[in-house]
Amino acid sequence: MPDYGFVHDGRVLTPDQTPGFSPETTDARNRALEVEELACWQTAPERFVAYYTTKTVSTWLGTIIGTVLSYTIYTSNFGGRLIAFRMRGTNGAEYWGRASYDDGSIVRLRKCRTMTKDVGIRRAAVRAACGAGVGDCEPGDAH
Repeated sequence: MPDYGFVHDGRVLTPDQTPGFSPETTDARNRALEVEELACWQTAPERFVAYYTTKTVSTWLGTIIGTVLSYTIYTSNFGGRLIAFRMRGTNGAEYWGRASYDDGSIVRLRKCRTMTKDVGIRRAAVRAACGAGVGDCEPGDAH
């Protein structure tokens, strides 16, 4: 995750406590970091850190990098509401992630694996060998 800075009480704060830059240079530094981050995004990385906002996913500065395709809202063990979602990125890849249901939550995205035709054929063969309907086979069933 890039080391974006923000100004609070006249001081620049960053996640990594990076010293040596002023409040006046923070915006320019953040824009430069976002350019690097978006270049990385275009390579369709396996993992990426972004921010969930309603139906979109964006960078720290608000550049939209994806749209939510589907989601499920559920209650965590501590009583808070969480959202699990699948999104299509502007880089063409699909990702999934979980975040707090509140807007502006950070989310760690992971690239979705695609099912190859070969995997689908093997799964169909296993189901046929079981003599059961779709989804009735269990791991470890004797075939």
